[in-house]
Amino acid sequence: MEKDATSTKRPSRIVCPNAVITSTIRTPPQTRRFMKTLSALTGMPICPRGKSSLDEIAYFTKNAGFTSFLVVFSRQNKPSRIDIYILTPQGFFEKLGYLLIEDFNILRKPPACVGTELTLIGENAVSQNLWRLIIDAFGNDSCSAYPGGKISKCKIESENGYAVMAFWEKDRLLVEIQIRDARYSKE
Repeated sequence: MEKDATSTKRPSRIVCPNAVITSTIRTPPQTRRFMKTLSALTGMPICPRGKSSLDEIAYFTKNAGFTSFLVVFSRQNKPSRIDIYILTPQGFFEKLGYLLIEDFNILRKPPACVGTELTLIGENAVSQNLWRLIIDAFGNDSCSAYPGGKISKCKIESENGYAVMAFWEKDRLLVEIQIRDARYSKE
């Protein structure tokens, strides 16, 4: 193979997020459904927020042995944004980045999985940023602690300026999440 030739192989990686999902204090039914679906597809447990502050959520997350948490926000009774926080070695938390959700569509009820095999297909900036953000937040665990556990397949594609996360089981499309923007907090 020549030095300057580009590979046609797409980046792919299995991730087993060591994170929990929580929400804002008031959560509409569509957002709860979205959180349950995301939890089933990725293997992340849901931490009920109640009236807890983010400091308390970080404390519960660290004590349970997790390294990060996601906060799902709602707008007009549906999920609109996901903030990704990582825990520092000192026990504090910092915002790594956020995803702006345009829409989501649940086609079939997903099975319970322990992780996800991510494949980057999209070429636009949103798809590239989404890939980098997910890998930086959760790419350090390849689900080796769960041999034989079910792994969902997620393809990150580009469509009309958005990134689309399409989750599959075998050859059946389960869920599509349309991401309008994916950004690091320090950009």
